[in-house]
Amino acid sequence: MAIASDAKASARLSAAGAGRSIAGTAASRALSPVARERPAHVPPPVQVAPLGGDVVVRDRRR
Repeated sequence: MAIASDAKASARLSAAGAGRSIAGTAASRALSPVARERPAHVPPPVQVAPLGGDVVVRDRRR
């Protein structure tokens, strides 16, 4: 009987984890070091590739 209840509990946890994995990915992105340095109202920097080919990161605040 204990084995059956453990199987049900693990099935519930895996089903709950499937929904959490997407939310967890978004949360980990939100808590990344780069995102934490910037206030929420400041947009992320934009990467611009000029005709020369080197990628230049420009800040939208300017």
